[in-house]
Amino acid sequence: MEPTQPLPQAPGPRLKQLVQVPWPANGPDVTGGDVQGLGGHANNIPAELCYANSPVDPAYPGAADRGVLLFNATRCYPSANGPAPPANLRIVP
Repeated sequence: MEPTQPLPQAPGPRLKQLVQVPWPANGPDVTGGDVQGLGGHANNIPAELCYANSPVDPAYPGAADRGVLLFNATRCYPSANGPAPPANLRIVP
């Protein structure tokens, strides 16, 4: 690809719709991020938000730093269905 050609569209906007987090999550072009001490250039990613907001399993209190967490994919990633797969694909030799 020549340097003067535009890059193909990245999946960022679609990911933003799936997980409801600003995209890109981190970088010099990010403003208003929610991670303290980074000048607004970083947002928490979905996995980090899931970990931080998952409740501790009462059957295992005190294990590790927060205990054993109860993971709920629907709670962490409410739009887990994602986009439809591409259609009409063909192999080009």
